[in-house]
Formats: sequence, structure tokens, C-alpha cells
Amino acid sequence: NQWVPKFVQAVWDMLTRTNEKGRFDQLVPKAIRFLTSVVEKEWHKKLFGNEKAIKTFAEKVIIPQLKLRESDLELFEYNGLEYVRRDMEGSDVDTRRRTTA
Repeated sequence: NQWVPKFVQAVWDMLTRTNEKGRFDQLVPKAIRFLTSVVEKEWHKKLFGNEKAIKTFAEKVIIPQLKLRESDLELFEYNGLEYVRRDMEGSDVDTRRRTTA
């Protein structure tokens, strides 16, 4: 599809500009899942086919999602069980860290 590269670029740009604020907590996992689904399609692999693209994606998108944010620490202190449930496989809540794993 001719639109996929444009969507990939738009999502990529958005992900590299978002910060760790909670208002992006639903958007970031969905955007990462979109990029993952594109990479899995054989005819779109060329969009991520070079080492620089993969390195940039890891450094600017994946790694920042893995760090513990202040809101994560607060949730853990307030309700540790809920914190663990959100990051477990099978949970119906997408989290930034779980999406990048």
C-alpha cells in the first residue's frame, strides 16, 4: 500500500516527540504495536531494513518506554498488586513497558 510509508513516518515522528506524561499512555503502546505489525509484514520490512533505523528506533522509542516513571513508582507505592497486574502478560491494559517487551 502506498500510504503505509507515510503512516509509518508519521507514527515514528510522533513517538520520538512524545514524553513520559500520562496523557500518552494509551497512544504510545498502540503506536508501537502499529510499527511492530508493519515490520512483521514481509513487503514492509524494507522500511526498517537498515541498521541505523533499528538503532534509532531502539534508542528513541523502545528504551525510553522501559524506564520507571514517577507515576509508575507512585502506583507501585499506592497499589503494588495493580502495578504488577498491569505489566503481566494477559492483562487487558497496555502499558509502555509491556508493549516494548
